[in-house]
Amino acid sequence: MRIAVFEAEEWERRACQTLQPAHSVSCTPEALNARNAEAHGAAEIVSTFVNSRLGADVLANFSDLKLIATRSTGYDHIDRDWCAVHDVTIANVPDYGDATVAEHAFALLLAVARNLVEAVEHTRHGNFSQNGLRGFELRGKVLGVVGTGRIGRKVIEIAGGFGMEIVAHDLHPDGEAAARLGFL
Repeated sequence: MRIAVFEAEEWERRACQTLQPAHSVSCTPEALNARNAEAHGAAEIVSTFVNSRLGADVLANFSDLKLIATRSTGYDHIDRDWCAVHDVTIANVPDYGDATVAEHAFALLLAVARNLVEAVEHTRHGNFSQNGLRGFELRGKVLGVVGTGRIGRKVIEIAGGFGMEIVAHDLHPDGEAAARLGFL
């Protein structure tokens, strides 16, 4: 099997080596694009991340392509119509990073609420005064969440733990989830 892995970090490149010699594997930190697609055109499997843009112009370079495995939840960077016409399967990671993204959102929210960036800057300059760094509590504040999919629901769960009121909007409302998680 001929495999081309793009946007690979060092640990992923080491993992790719374990597939050899049973498979021919090329592994690069570059995103797949129109400039480098032809050099990997013999690949039967392509693995990418979110910075690769797999439009028809790029995919046309792969004569034996059978599978695109994106190492992300989203796959809007892949031309699904082209893949359907050319019988190329697309695989993604449907549950990737839900908690990670929600926790990161709260890390940023806490940084704002507690003036953490300003506090760190003061400290770096030898200013240990708390003046202007009071911040505010999240308890009792209203949090608006747009989209109540997996990530939105994780955000709502965390917000509930902080005692926040949650107002959410989704194109496809789920009354059961709203009742269970306590959002409007």
